[in-house]
Order: sequence, then C-alpha cells, then structure tokens
Amino acid sequence: MIPEPFDSCIPEVSDGFLFQETEDGVMLYESSTGKVITLDKSADLILSHCAEGLSVSQIADLLTDDSPIERDEVIRALAGLLEHGIIRTSVPPSVRGN
Repeated sequence: MIPEPFDSCIPEVSDGFLFQETEDGVMLYESSTGKVITLDKSADLILSHCAEGLSVSQIADLLTDDSPIERDEVIRALAGLLEHGIIRTSVPPSVRGN
C-alpha cells in the first residue's frame, strides 16, 4: 500500500537484501524468501538515493535535475520498490502533525 502523502515520505532500503552489481544494473537477493529481483540502471540509481534521508519528492527533484529521468518515472519507480518490499517509508513528524 502506498502511504499518503507519498511525496513527503522518506524511503529507505529494507533489511534482508543482498546486492550484486551487474552490467545492466543490480540484482537483489532476498535471503528470507530466496526471491531474486533485477533492477535496471535507472532503478538502481533511484534506489541508491534511498539511503540519504531525502523525501520521495526530493529524490525526484534531484534525479530530474541530473539525468533524463522524468519526475513521474522516479515516483512510479519508488512506488514499485515499495510494493516489492525493497524499500520502506516513514512519514516525517511535520507531515503527520506531531
């Protein structure tokens, strides 16, 4: 499930994945299930920014400034990473109203 407001969420890489760089991107191995997921170079680039404490919106802004990736593509990729359990998100207290 995609949390609302997704743009304000802070994504981070979920635990339990082993990463193997490939010629075309990265291969993720989830040790608990044996599931293997392959990400292309664009998705790998997007995932690499999930360790920086940036919001979904900030990652989209950063990547659209530095590459030919479209903002909507970044947001869809992050939503897909979330749906596959590769990332998890938190909502900053300022958005929650705390």
